[in-house]
Amino acid sequence: MESDRFGVKKVYPTKPGTTELYMPNAREIATHEQTKSDGSKKYDNGAYYQRLNRMRTLGCGKVRSNDMHFKKSMVDQEVTGYFKFIHGMADVDSKLRGGTHGNDSDTSARCYIFGVKDLKFQKEYPHNGGYSYSMHNLRTKTRPADGEPNREYAPDEKIKFNLDFPIPVGNWIGFKGITINEGSGKVRCEMYLDTAGIDTNGNFNPKRQSWRLWYSILDEDGKYGSDRQEGNNKRKTRKAWTTAQENSSIQFRLDAECENTSMTLTNDDFKLLSAREIVRPS
Repeated sequence: MESDRFGVKKVYPTKPGTTELYMPNAREIATHEQTKSDGSKKYDNGAYYQRLNRMRTLGCGKVRSNDMHFKKSMVDQEVTGYFKFIHGMADVDSKLRGGTHGNDSDTSARCYIFGVKDLKFQKEYPHNGGYSYSMHNLRTKTRPADGEPNREYAPDEKIKFNLDFPIPVGNWIGFKGITINEGSGKVRCEMYLDTAGIDTNGNFNPKRQSWRLWYSILDEDGKYGSDRQEGNNKRKTRKAWTTAQENSSIQFRLDAECENTSMTLTNDDFKLLSAREIVRPS
C-alpha cells in the first residue's frame, strides 16, 4: 500500500490531479480555536472545520457532541481518522454527506454513515430532523437494526472479522470510510479498521498499521432501506445515491452517552484525519 502525508496507508491511490486534505496539527488548532458561549471550541481555516464539546439535542436529550469537517465535494472517496475511546463516549463515525442539509425536498441530504462502536452501516435521507432511515447491523441477521428487513446477507456483505466490543477506554482505533460509484445505480461502500497503528500512549507507528476490511456493501436501487416512513412517500432510501456527494462535506462525529453533558474531548484525542478522492477500481 502507498502511504499518505501522515504515513497512514492508503487502500486506494489518490486520483491524479486532485487535492489530498489533511487536518492541521494540534498546535495550530489550539492557537487559533475560539471558545463559544456553550463552552465548545471552534476552529475553521476555510477548508477544515471542527467544533468540540458543543451541546446537541438528540432523541434522548442533551449531550456533548463533536464534529470535524472537510469542506470538499468528492465522488469516489477514502476518508481516514484515528480516535481515542474516552470515558463517556457513545459512538464515533464518519459521514460522507451530500445534498442540501436542512431541506426536506427530494434534493435533501443523503448520508452514508460508517459507525464504529455500533457496528453498522447506515443511510439517511432526508437529514432534516435527524431521521435515520436505513441502519444495518452486519454482525448478525437475526437481530436486525431498526427498520431493517430480516434477510440473509450475501457473502461480500458479511463482516470480515469480529472485534471484541466495547473497545476499552484509552484504546485507539483507526477507520476508513470509502464510497465508490460503480455506475448504473450502484455504490460500493467499504469500511476498514486498524486497531494497532496507535498505542495506548497515543503514539503512531506506521509499521504497526494493520488495516483490515470490516465490510464491503454494494448499495443499489431496491436493496437497502424503505421508501415510506411516517407516511412520507418522498423519502426514497431504497435508491442508491450515485449523486450523494454533490454539495457534500466529509464529517467525523463523536457523541457522548445519552444525557451526558460533561464529557470533554480534546485535540489530543483524535489524530491523522484525512480525505482523498480516489482512483475508481476497474
